[in-house]
Amino acid sequence: MKAVLFKSPLEYSLVVEGENWRQGEPIKGLIKVKNHAQDAQSLQGLSVKLVHASLKDVRARKVDKVKILLSRDFLDAKTVAGSNGGDPQWEWSFDGDVNAPVTDSLSSLYVFFGKGEDLSQYGNIQVIMHPHALVGEVLTLLTIHHRFVLKAIKNQKGFVELKLDPPDERRFAAVDQALMRFRFQDDELYIHSDFAVTRIDGEKSSVGIAKKKETIKHELARHQYVLSNGRLNEPEIEKVLQEIYQTLGVGTTLGVVGKVL
Repeated sequence: MKAVLFKSPLEYSLVVEGENWRQGEPIKGLIKVKNHAQDAQSLQGLSVKLVHASLKDVRARKVDKVKILLSRDFLDAKTVAGSNGGDPQWEWSFDGDVNAPVTDSLSSLYVFFGKGEDLSQYGNIQVIMHPHALVGEVLTLLTIHHRFVLKAIKNQKGFVELKLDPPDERRFAAVDQALMRFRFQDDELYIHSDFAVTRIDGEKSSVGIAKKKETIKHELARHQYVLSNGRLNEPEIEKVLQEIYQTLGVGTTLGVVGKVL
């Protein structure tokens, strides 16, 4: 991908290797500067920054609200020669973060580039970040083998949240949309699931409807969620899903449809 910023007499070109990324993958590229003037120009403060921001704020150039995650400052970039002096370029890279914010309908990662402290004078390019490859494999397991339907993916307090409709099966009649959140913590994978189940609560003299929130948390050691070849440990993830189903009472008579929390 490429983005260009004109700040006369300088032209900044940002080249990013790739079109989209998964959590944990590095982001890298080049920045080039062309001087359209005859005289040398200062490059003091040349920088490339990885930021997280709302789509709306970036469009409106409300840079005071962006969150700078990482910065690559080119301290060796002093000046750029006049128009006949060539176009210098510098490599830059940002290490991958397994919990990097994913791109959702409200926010995204961006690479900002330019010089100085005022980000409103920088150019930018959007970085499309998808969930970690292992979370993607869990999603495939849920949608293909268990017939959940993905409704949305978003960031939620440091987790990647999957919003899912349950399978169109009688045993899931009391469960509405499910929220499953994923986060890596050191070598562990946290899976937090939220459901609301509506149960028929029958007592001696009356029958009522009881709505109950079910929050189910799993913290998996590395060997429980990933194989030696780097692929998802599906049998262990299946155990997690079966524990969730058992907690929800899926497969028994629960009552009428519940609501997502």
